[in-house]
Amino acid sequence: MARPRGSKKPKHERRTEQLTFWVTPTERARISASADRAGVTMSAFIRSLALGKPQRAKPSVQARELIRQLSRVGNNLNQLLDHAQNGKIDGAQHIKHVFGRVSGALTFWTSGEASSKAIAQEAITLLAHEGTRLNGLARQANKGELVSEDQLLKVLHDLTDKLRPFCP
Repeated sequence: MARPRGSKKPKHERRTEQLTFWVTPTERARISASADRAGVTMSAFIRSLALGKPQRAKPSVQARELIRQLSRVGNNLNQLLDHAQNGKIDGAQHIKHVFGRVSGALTFWTSGEASSKAIAQEAITLLAHEGTRLNGLARQANKGELVSEDQLLKVLHDLTDKLRPFCP
């Protein structure tokens, strides 16, 4: 059962112990910079290292936008796949294929593996454009309007082409 917002953690989860240790000014600056890159406090950074949890760099602005666009595309593909599985539109196999590529790209970009990979803003913009076209088809299907297989295949083909730079 989820706790209400703002409530205290259960006693067994509360941090009641404090550790103090000494570092040089240079070490402190390096730890602080590493924590900033990871997007966490120094306490959280040191605690996770000490407990053997993996550290990941905070995603760049472009990576966050890419993840947002991939999630949006995945959501629209999921809606279209639902319509296809219910027999309202054709092309379930094609939708599944593209959905698999989007899922793979999302996993790659959210796992931290791609943190050093450069992202061209233009490529994200092109992906967003294809996502908008896909969203139009999903809206059409959601309204019960006809989505032709040719129309769907054209958008899926163009979307697959725009996904290539982001797939592992």
